[in-house]
Amino acid sequence: ITTDRGLAGTWAMALARDRQRRMWIGTMGGASVFDGELFQSFTVRDGLAEAAGGVALTVDADGVPEGRITVRAES
Repeated sequence: ITTDRGLAGTWAMALARDRQRRMWIGTMGGASVFDGELFQSFTVRDGLAEAAGGVALTVDADGVPEGRITVRAES
């Protein structure tokens, strides 16, 4: 899996799976979601905060409706 296939960055820092079984990957370049066939990536151009530490992902199973994925920038 590389940026050539749509991954937001080359260094994966966090992984999470949502309830639809999509894989979320936090990288230094942004966040990507993989549905088993295609990547969709989100970067600062899409509204993510720019941070020196990359993007961290957390999955909140408790108290978050619909098991949403939270993406936050680490500095």
